[in-house]
Amino acid sequence: MYQDYEDGVIMDDTVMIIDEKRAGFPLATRIFQFLVIAIGSWAGISMLVESIGIPCNMLRVDSAILIFTALFYVFCIFPSYDLVKLFFSILIYGLFLYSRLRGILNGFYLIENLASKRISAYYGTEPVQFVADKVTADADITLFVIMFLILMVGLLSVAVIRSRLVGIGSVILFLPIAACFLLGLIPSELYLISYALCLLYLIRSEYHEHHSVNRQQKTLLHRISSRSAIWLCMTSLLLFFLMKIFVTREDYDSMTGIKQVKAEIQSAMNDFSWEDLTRRISDIQLFTRKVSSTGLNGGELGRIGQVQYENVRHLTIIAPLQSIDEGIYLKGYVGSIYTGDRWEAHSQEMQKEYEKLSQRLPQKLFPPVNQMELFLEHFVIDEEIGTETNASSGWYEYSLDQGRMKIEYRGANNKFLYAPYFTDYSVLKDIMYEQDLYAAPILRKDNYEYQYFYNVSLLDSPTFYEKLLDRLSDYTEYEKLYRDYVYRIYTQLPEEGLLNIKRDFSPERVKTKTGSITEKIEYIKEYLDRNTQYSLTPGKLPDGEDFVEYFVYQNKVGYCAHYASAATLMLRSLGVPARYVEGYAVGAESIYRNSGSQETTRYTNLGKKSTIVTQSEVNVMDYNAHAWVEVYFDNCGWIPVEFTPGSTVNYNNSVVADMEEFSDNIEDGNIKKGQEETNTIPTPVPTIPIPEQPVNLPADGLNQASTASDNNLADTLYLLAILTALLLFTVGLLFYRIRKNKQARYSSDLNRRVIFLYREIEIMFHAVRWLPGKAALLEESEAYVKEQVADDEKEDFTQLMEIVRKARFSRDCISSQELAMVQIYWEDMYIKMNLESSLLKRIYLKLILSI
Repeated sequence: MYQDYEDGVIMDDTVMIIDEKRAGFPLATRIFQFLVIAIGSWAGISMLVESIGIPCNMLRVDSAILIFTALFYVFCIFPSYDLVKLFFSILIYGLFLYSRLRGILNGFYLIENLASKRISAYYGTEPVQFVADKVTADADITLFVIMFLILMVGLLSVAVIRSRLVGIGSVILFLPIAACFLLGLIPSELYLISYALCLLYLIRSEYHEHHSVNRQQKTLLHRISSRSAIWLCMTSLLLFFLMKIFVTREDYDSMTGIKQVKAEIQSAMNDFSWEDLTRRISDIQLFTRKVSSTGLNGGELGRIGQVQYENVRHLTIIAPLQSIDEGIYLKGYVGSIYTGDRWEAHSQEMQKEYEKLSQRLPQKLFPPVNQMELFLEHFVIDEEIGTETNASSGWYEYSLDQGRMKIEYRGANNKFLYAPYFTDYSVLKDIMYEQDLYAAPILRKDNYEYQYFYNVSLLDSPTFYEKLLDRLSDYTEYEKLYRDYVYRIYTQLPEEGLLNIKRDFSPERVKTKTGSITEKIEYIKEYLDRNTQYSLTPGKLPDGEDFVEYFVYQNKVGYCAHYASAATLMLRSLGVPARYVEGYAVGAESIYRNSGSQETTRYTNLGKKSTIVTQSEVNVMDYNAHAWVEVYFDNCGWIPVEFTPGSTVNYNNSVVADMEEFSDNIEDGNIKKGQEETNTIPTPVPTIPIPEQPVNLPADGLNQASTASDNNLADTLYLLAILTALLLFTVGLLFYRIRKNKQARYSSDLNRRVIFLYREIEIMFHAVRWLPGKAALLEESEAYVKEQVADDEKEDFTQLMEIVRKARFSRDCISSQELAMVQIYWEDMYIKMNLESSLLKRIYLKLILSI
């Protein structure tokens, strides 16, 4: 050990080794290490809280710092059972994370919103906000900070005490300082100096393992590096105060040019467009793709030239048979902005306008994504048929059924929440709203259950409107606010391009042919049927061409994405709010088999009636992927409309007619003039026979009990998945160690084989207690061992140690005879170990020798 260091702090290891000849770390060094971990964690978290403005409970955070610093400090000081400690630490952390996942995610989204506001305020950009629950903001943010803090403290402890993961830890610990500077903030001197010194200590205290040859020298070099790091920190602290005295802020700005750098970053941020970035990335084609299994991919248009189905199952749903018979749209992605070759979500300006609307529109009372279900809820009379005063009349002025759908993801993209129309999203957990476009999962799952309305029928009756208006008073007020936003956003067309669409479908050109929304829809359908042809092989979109214009006026062949895109833009050109939707469409032809029954509820103006109906299982295949249009009807909401020729799902034609009739007769919460004078007699609707209710529901019926059991089963399976992952990780680690030991045992390098056998002999010496202590090394206890062994064994032990020293320190190679002597000694020790150890200890030692 005569290695000179380059940095000048330790000039010669020999001197330091003489001065530091002791068994372990001095108490002062250990205390300093504890302070480095605690102060480094405290300073890092405090800088993040201060720079972003995080409203968390700092008393709890500081308490957590002390508790987990002490815990990890103890774990790292004592090296025994590291794998056991690591396993249970990850297990407990993972279980707690899962149990509080919703709150932790909410805290993360809240912090993201705060960071976005800080960035936008500093760089002058538009903030991007995520949907989050502000009711429990303080608790959720504090919980997220503590969960992040645990990882930070654990990483610091391993780096400071064990000198492991120092490189990764240094990079991660530098991030809080970088975040502050990027936000144009300089942390308080206390935080910054403390954090910088801890980071400096961490980097300088690292030692390189190739300098050491045994455990004692490893500890010795770590202790030397730690002491030099302490002196370096003290020197740096002194230099900092001297620099602060002699260097002013103006001098600092002129030397660093920070103001100019800020201006350059701000200019780059203003010019940055997320849409441009994603477009450029998506346009990078490593392989030319000409064939697709569905032709749909989150609003992308014209990327493939042929749709070729592979007959792959994407979803499995179980729903009432009547609902499937009339057809089901499973809504997934919704596009707002048309760019010529894709449908994108709202722009930053639109999002900002929606945020302003949200301040006036209570999300809990009127969530736009849940608007239609909320609208139909006003038709619900929560009394059994026969209790209403008009029950004796026998007239059905409206009727709608409510049932449940169970959906299982197979090959579908689980970043989208595929759900039927008129679904009650308010009862679903772990979902978020993408503004007013669609609902998406926060925590992606493979199984969902929805409650939704179907078989909706509304009649044109003045008494019906009069009764309903009283219930819709609050709804109509909120709907008017949202309607203004809808007409501003969803009638927009690109400023450039679409010249033919704007000309041929201008209100002036077609006003003599169309009047109502239904007439405009039929006009566009007839136009597309007459001038285009359905085809799954339309070819790729040529460079520089507009997707819709090329489809309508040049190529004239396409599939559902072509028809839905064209119809959306045509409706917008005519002043009708419309938007593009992707998802799945299924009908009776997709039914796989009947799957028991479920209880549904029919609501009418006479009351409600529960009944047991047949439910069916449907396999949703890749060829069920579909695109359609949503049209907004005043006073109601968004309704799906089909424009693709030959589509099997056309049930919504009657719903469209009913919604338009309702919209025409209601204006701003009042019956339109002329309607109240109408003496239209309600059309009698025969009472629909209700099947007798069976005594017991089938085992696979969708009821609340099965829902609870399914949730419990899902939790159990998730827990088992975590345990399985931990078990696989442990097995993989053991397999790696066993394989590595096997390579050493049978290595062609005889020196390496001797050293490997020597390490196992040392373990066996500990097993038979021939060493003075648990931490004692065999080479340092040679004299002690000779006193323990028999006289006839001392010569063999002496030869063993000479061969080992030759293998470790000499440049000469070990001979086959010397290797054989070490192997024979190993075998003799193994036999003695088995004779002098209990059964459990023998099993434990065999495991230790294997890894």
